[in-house]
Amino acid sequence: MLRSLYSAVSGMKAHQTKLDVIGNNIANVNTYGFKSSRARFQDVFYQTLQSAAGGDNNKGGTNASQVGYGSQLGGIDLDMSRSALQSTGRPMDVAITGEGFFQVMDADGNIFYTRAGNLMLDSNSGNLVDSNGYTVLGVSGDPLGKAPSSDKIHLNIPTKSSGLASKTLNINGTQFTITSEKATTDANVSITFKAEDNLPSGSDIVVNSSDINDSSITVHVNKNAIFTSLSDFNSKMNSAITRGCGGKAHPGGNFTITATPAENVFQKPLTGAELLGDHFGINEGTFEFATSTDAADGIFGGLKFSGMSTSPAFDAAGPVDFKSELKPGTGGKMAWVVTATVGGREFVGEINENTTTAGKMWLKEAGTGQYIEMSHPGYTAITSSFNGGSGNTAQSFHNVTMPAAAGTGFFNKSMSLKDYGTSGINPGDNIEYSAVKIPASAGNKAKWHVTAVSGGKTYSGDISEGDAAGDLVLTEEGGATLTIDHKGYSDINTAFLNADEADKTYASFIPKDNAGTITAATQSNDVGLGSGTFTLENGTEGGAISLSGASIAILGNGIIEATHPDKGKIQIGRIDLVTFENPYGLEENGNSYFRATSNSGEAKACQAGEDGTGALKTSSLEMSNVDISTEFSDMIVTQRGFQANSRIITVSDSILEELVNLKR
Repeated sequence: MLRSLYSAVSGMKAHQTKLDVIGNNIANVNTYGFKSSRARFQDVFYQTLQSAAGGDNNKGGTNASQVGYGSQLGGIDLDMSRSALQSTGRPMDVAITGEGFFQVMDADGNIFYTRAGNLMLDSNSGNLVDSNGYTVLGVSGDPLGKAPSSDKIHLNIPTKSSGLASKTLNINGTQFTITSEKATTDANVSITFKAEDNLPSGSDIVVNSSDINDSSITVHVNKNAIFTSLSDFNSKMNSAITRGCGGKAHPGGNFTITATPAENVFQKPLTGAELLGDHFGINEGTFEFATSTDAADGIFGGLKFSGMSTSPAFDAAGPVDFKSELKPGTGGKMAWVVTATVGGREFVGEINENTTTAGKMWLKEAGTGQYIEMSHPGYTAITSSFNGGSGNTAQSFHNVTMPAAAGTGFFNKSMSLKDYGTSGINPGDNIEYSAVKIPASAGNKAKWHVTAVSGGKTYSGDISEGDAAGDLVLTEEGGATLTIDHKGYSDINTAFLNADEADKTYASFIPKDNAGTITAATQSNDVGLGSGTFTLENGTEGGAISLSGASIAILGNGIIEATHPDKGKIQIGRIDLVTFENPYGLEENGNSYFRATSNSGEAKACQAGEDGTGALKTSSLEMSNVDISTEFSDMIVTQRGFQANSRIITVSDSILEELVNLKR
C-alpha cells in the first residue's frame, strides 16, 4: 500500500479542522466579546529508510533518508487582542478598555470570565447580572476602602425619608411658607388665594369641590372677613378645604401658613382684602430720609409709623431725629444700629451685615411693643471709615443695585442717570456710595462730599449746608454725570466719639424745610398673600426605592452609583475585573465565557483601571476581533490545501490501479 494515501488523508483531516475553526470565527463575526482562533498544523512522524552517517578521510558523510506520514493538528490558538468598541446608547452596557475580564457566577457557584459587558439589573434579587442571568462579581455596598473581590454584587438602595410638602414665597420682604400635615405625594399641590366680594353670608373662606383636584386647590377669601392671626386664617382655610373634599380631610392633611419674620403680619386684625392684597403703600404717615416710598429703592428706605395702640406723643409739625451707628450687632456681625427719636420717644433697630435680601426692619420702643416700620434694599457689606486727624467722617453703603428706572440712593428721594453710553453705568449695575462730612472753615460752610463708584469710574460732588432741595450732579473725569435729587439740609452735623470708641461712628441729619416731619398718608396693611401661587413640592411617603427608579450609573473605575432623593449621589457597589498571567491559556466555554486552566494561572482580582485591566466605558460593548479579510484568505488557502491532498489520493489510486492491471 502506498504511504501517500495515508499522508493525504491526514492532510485532509487537518485542513477540515482548520476550515471548522474558520467557520466558527466567521459565524461569530458579530458576537460581542468574541475572541477568534487559528488552527496550527504540524507533521506526524517519519520512517527512517537510511540513517545519517558521518564522513571520514576516505568517504564523505550521508544524510538520513526519511519518509513522512502526513500532517496533524498541532493546536488551536486564541487571539486575545482587543477589538474596537461599539457605542450602544444603553447605560448598562460596559466595555473594558484594557486586558481585564468580567467575572460572573452561575447558579451552581461556578465562576466564568468574559469580555462581553451587556449587563442588567435583576429587580427581584437585587443582583447585577449579565445577559445569561449570571451574577456579576465585585463589591457590594459602599466600596470605599474595600479590596477587590470575587463576591456577588448585590445592589441595595437605602430607604427614602418621608417629607412634608412645602413652598416658600418672598412677598414684600416676608417669607411665607405653606406646609402640609402629612408626608405624601398627594400633598404636592398648587394653592392659590383669591379675594372675593360675593361669598355667601357668614362665609369667611370657601373652597368648592370644583376648586380641588389632584394638582391644585383654589381658596376663595371674603374681602370683608376679619382674621385675627395666621392661626385663625389657617383654621378657617382647612375647614373650607375639608368641606370641599365632601367632609373628608384632604389626602395631604391640613395646610399651615407661617411667616418670617412673624411681626411683619398681624400686628392687628386684618381683613381678607388686606391679607391677600398686594398694594404695599405707606402706613399711617411717613418720615423720608434719603428715601422714597418704594421699599426696594432706598438705601434705608421709608420710615413708616404703624402699630401704635395710642397716638404717639410728638408734634406732627416737628422734625424727627435720625441717627445711624456702626458697631458689632447681633451675632457679632457688623450692623447699622438705627435710632429714630420722635417726641422724646426712642425707637431702635439694626441692619446686619450680609442682609442681602431687600425687606423690612423694625425700630422698636423698649417696653411698649410699639414700633416703626422701615424698608431697606439689602446689603452685602456695611462699612464706615473714620479719620479723626482731619475731622472727617465717611459712611459707605456697598452693593446697592441701580434700579432699572429712576430710583433712590444715599441722599436722594429719586435718582436719574444721564449719559449712559459715556458713563458706563447701566440699569442693574452696582454703585458704591460714600458721603464725607467736611467741617466748616473760614468762609466755607460745612458740606457733604458725595462720591459714587461704578465700573472703576468715580463720580463726585458736594452738598453745602443751607442748599435748597434739588439736583446734585456728580461728575466723572471723562465728563459723564450722575444726577441725584436731594432734599437739602439746614444743618450737617457729625458727632465724634472719644478715642477709646473709635470703632463707632455716629451720623445725624436734620433735613431742611421740615422735610423730615410726620405727614398724613394713605393707610395700607396689605400683606400680599394672594399675589403668588404656592406650588408645594417634595412631599413623599418615604420607604424603599426600586433599582429602576434610582438612576443607576457605572463609572470608569467600576463603581456603581445611584441617585438617592435624600442623599444625592451614593455608591452602592463596584465591578471588579480580573487578569491572568497567561490569558491565552484560558478555555472557551461557550456563551462568550472562558474558564481558568492550570496553564492560564489563577485569576487576580483588581479594581478597574489598575494593573492593566483598563477602565470601563459605559454605553459601549467590545466587538468581535474576527478579521473577515484574514478569514477569507485563510479559507481560500485551506480549500486549496484540501484539494491538493485529495489529488494525492487520486494519483495514488491511479498507481494502485496500474499495479492491478499488471496481472492482466
